[in-house]
This record gives sequence, C-alpha cells and structure tokens, in this order.
Amino acid sequence: KRKRDAQRAADEGRWESEEYKNLTERQNQWKSRFVKVLIRTHVNKQFSAGWRGVAGVVAFSTVVVRVCSEALARALLAAINKSRVLALPKRLLRRLRRERGDSGMGSGTPGAEATPAPAR
Repeated sequence: KRKRDAQRAADEGRWESEEYKNLTERQNQWKSRFVKVLIRTHVNKQFSAGWRGVAGVVAFSTVVVRVCSEALARALLAAINKSRVLALPKRLLRRLRRERGDSGMGSGTPGAEATPAPAR
C-alpha cells in the first residue's frame, strides 16, 4: 500500500523527502526478509514433525488449490454467461426474462425462481 501511495504521490507531483523514501525502502527490505525467514521456519517445523507435518502441508496446499480453482471456474463461467447474454438479440432476451418472471435484477443464478415458503 505504501508503494502505491508513493507512486500516486509521484504521479500527482507531490514532494517527498529522501528520508521518507529511504525509510520505506528499508522497511520493505526488512519485511521481505522477515516473511522469508518466517515461511522457511514454519516449513522446516512442519517437515521436522514427520508425516503429520507433511500431511498438514499437503492438506493446506490442497485447500488453496481448490479455492483458487473454484474462483477461477466461477469467474470463467460468469464471463461466458455474460458474453452469451450479450450475444442474444434484445427482443429474445426480453421475452426470456418475461417468461422467467425476471426483471434482470434477479439472484444472479440462471433459472433460479422464488419458491413460496412452506406452510407451517
């Protein structure tokens, strides 16, 4: 964030002191070193814990891959769905929405319709 703020300040022509620039550069260097040491230490602890540590790393990696791939799949499907809708003629699109009872501001799920709550 600081780097972005510094870039924005430079773009806007604001003056920044050399001391501030040097300080932020030093902080970023230390932060990068600290994160590397922290990750290395944690990974070493996990692997020194034996098969349980390795299993934990594998489980965490699996979760990360699954979450990222699901987010990517959802983004791709949304883009494909949007491009398909944009490709439809407006008259056909209005007719489809009218048949579904959708004003175009629905739940975002194609074919999802409101169902009445069950009576108690």
